[in-house]
Amino acid sequence: MRIQKLDIAGFKSFKDRTVIEFDKGITGIVGPNGCGKSNIVDALSWVMGEMSAKHLRGASMEDVIFAGSQDYPPSGFAEVSLTLENDGGAFPVQYAQHSEVMVTRRLHRGGDSEYLINGDQARLRDIQEIFMDTGAGSKGFSVVEQGQIGKIITSKPKDRRSLIEEAAGITKFKARKRESERKLVATEQNLVRLADILREQKRQLSSLERQAEKANRYKVLKDQLIDKELWVLSTEYVQLNEETANLSKEIEVLDESLVAFESQESEFENKREIEKQNLLEQEKEVEVVQLQLGELKSGVTALEKHIREVEFEIEQSRRDKEKNEDRGQTLRSREKILSDEAALIEEKLAVATNEFEVCLEEFTQVDEEHAETQKNYNEREQRRSEVAR
Repeated sequence: MRIQKLDIAGFKSFKDRTVIEFDKGITGIVGPNGCGKSNIVDALSWVMGEMSAKHLRGASMEDVIFAGSQDYPPSGFAEVSLTLENDGGAFPVQYAQHSEVMVTRRLHRGGDSEYLINGDQARLRDIQEIFMDTGAGSKGFSVVEQGQIGKIITSKPKDRRSLIEEAAGITKFKARKRESERKLVATEQNLVRLADILREQKRQLSSLERQAEKANRYKVLKDQLIDKELWVLSTEYVQLNEETANLSKEIEVLDESLVAFESQESEFENKREIEKQNLLEQEKEVEVVQLQLGELKSGVTALEKHIREVEFEIEQSRRDKEKNEDRGQTLRSREKILSDEAALIEEKLAVATNEFEVCLEEFTQVDEEHAETQKNYNEREQRRSEVAR
């Protein structure tokens, strides 16, 4: 496996996209201090899966993105692509049929990371597994930084062992072993939880059986209840049909009675109109009799007044007769005339009194007839109201 090229964009000091070609043979990158040589090494470590910002000479992972300068604004993301050539040496087994593999890592300023293998989305773990069997990788000895040799010599046996295992190509198997052990632990924990669940289920099984038995019994009783309800409803349906038929007959009879009552009501209306006319005529007759009675009363009053005047004149004449004997004959004649007039007035008064009594009897009779007519009218009105209800 050989590095073919390194494509860097927005990573640390590489503001613009920069492609570094690694041709066959010995290749060296030289330059003065501060020209970016170490940043190329950091880019190689980063694209191979380095997750420690400290090992990349930064405080946080965001420090690998171009921070900008006086003349250029900061970049929004950092991207590094590493193209590996299959030269017949150690090469990832899953990509052995490929002539080359391109690994890409991209980090956005918002913190989102992307990993790609040959342009397809991948996981960080997939990229790390590519380098596990090759002796390379962010934790291997394929990238030796300045001062790294002294660090390796003075490092702890455990750290040197990691380097030796990486070089021997067993890192991948150890990683798989750790993953398998982790899965075994998780499986054991799941088995423990499953055993607890089984115990709990067994404990609840008897309760569930009783509940199932109750449910079955409830279902049987429910079916019986439905059958009985259907029987009751069918019986009620037959009874309601019979009652409906009877009510229909009663409605027909009531309709006929209603027609008869309406006919009687029409007759009552006609009779009521006739009686109302008779009542108006009788009221007019009563008014006429009352007028005649008033006239007779006035005539009687006038006659009584005239009688009182005649009696006064007679009394005056009698007194004058006593005073004036000479005028006796004249007064006697006058008295006789006045007596005759008084007798005539008395006769008229008797006639008027008789006429008044006759009018009073007629008025009483007419008033009784009017009361009887009013009573009949009220009775018919009451009967008509009862028929209307």
